This record gives sequence, C-alpha cells and structure tokens, in this order.
Amino acid sequence: MRTARGCLIGRAYLYGLAAMGEAGVRAAIDVIRNEMDITMMLTGVRPMREVTREILYEPEGRGFPRN
Repeated sequence: MRTARGCLIGRAYLYGLAAMGEAGVRAAIDVIRNEMDITMMLTGVRPMREVTREILYEPEGRGFPRN
C-alpha cells in the first residue's frame, strides 16, 4: 500500500486566481502563512526545521508511515 509523504496546497492558489486574479493568489498566500504561523506558535515550534512528525496528532489505531 502506498501512502502520501506530503500534501499539496496548490488548490488554494487556483481558487484565489479564479476568484480575484493576482490579488486572490496573494490573499491565499497570506491566509496560508498566517495559519502556519498560528499553528507553529501553538505547538511551540519556531524554525520550520523543527516541525517533525512527533508534533502531529495521531488518531487511535491509525499511525503515520514510519519509513
């Protein structure tokens, strides 16, 4: 079974582009940046290189791939 090793966030850019052109893409980037900043603050992580699997929530009985 193959599992994802990452996720893509390109859809937000496309929605922004379709809705408001360049300004929509800029708005999408701002939203993603703000959400990432808040998430990193809540987890106590400062530099991006400290973001690891250990800070992610694992639902009971469903683990993340450990390759």
